[in-house]
Amino acid sequence: MGTWAWGDRLFWGYGRGYGERELFGAYRASLEAGLRLFDTAEFYGFGLSERLLGRFMAEGGERPYLVTKFFPYPWRLSRKDLLRALRGSLLRLGVEAVDLYLLHWPWPPVPLRVWAEALAEAYERGLARGVGVCNVSLAQLEEVKGVLEAHGVPLLTLQVEYNLLQRAWEPHLPQLRR
Repeated sequence: MGTWAWGDRLFWGYGRGYGERELFGAYRASLEAGLRLFDTAEFYGFGLSERLLGRFMAEGGERPYLVTKFFPYPWRLSRKDLLRALRGSLLRLGVEAVDLYLLHWPWPPVPLRVWAEALAEAYERGLARGVGVCNVSLAQLEEVKGVLEAHGVPLLTLQVEYNLLQRAWEPHLPQLRR
């Protein structure tokens, strides 16, 4: 279940047509239907998406599979920034570790290697049970994978825009399956 719109007043109208009560109903209905993965990010609703999900888990007593993401704002320049952001996400979600932590976007001028090293450290410290990346090129994916492999950390996922209109990754699928 994507939570992009949860708490986002600016783009998705949170508070104007739906609010916390409706989102809690959607959360419960999703769990009852067998949906066990919730995808959020510190950037969604400027942290409110994670806080809402944390409250819903506390109220509902169930812990779904949690995916959240690090957004490398222009002032975030070091691996410590990624780890600090992850700790903030853990606090908002009310958990000790997330199941999957992703780099939301690569952000030049910070070398991708810096973020990959930080993801490895998050995994090694037990703050994330798995790590991955979003919105990278095939070459960037290979770079991250190499850094993680050097630490013995598996790259679990690549999240990209893919739909009937955005199919640029299809030619790469055979190579990615290895």
